[in-house]
Amino acid sequence: MNEKEKTVVKTMSIADREYKRSLINLYPELAGEFNFSFIQIRLGSDEHARVKHENAGGNKPAKYIELHFDPMEPHTFGGLLNLPQAQITIKFHGLSDAETANFMDRFDRAFQRGGG
Repeated sequence: MNEKEKTVVKTMSIADREYKRSLINLYPELAGEFNFSFIQIRLGSDEHARVKHENAGGNKPAKYIELHFDPMEPHTFGGLLNLPQAQITIKFHGLSDAETANFMDRFDRAFQRGGG
C-alpha cells in the first residue's frame, strides 16, 4: 500500500490543560504526566492504537497519526476577555480516507464542549 499523507491544521480556543484532558478522553492510556505537545499514535493491524509520547525514531509503522500542539497568543476581545489559542496539527500517514474521517470524528467529539 502506498503511504497516503494528509495534514489537518486547526486553530482552537483551548488551553494546554484542557487540550491534555481532551486527549485523555480520546485515548485514556494518556492519563498521567506526558509531553502532550507531540503525540504519535501508531495503528496496528488490529486497529488498536499504541500511543507514544515522544518522536519515535527507527522504523515507522504503516499507519500512524501525529498530533502537534503549538500554543499561540491569546485572542483578546475589547481588552477585557482573553481566550487561549493553539494551533493543532494532525498528520495522517498511511490511513485510508475512511480511517482519517473516523479519527477526525472521534477527535472532534473528544474536544467538543457544551455551551448555552
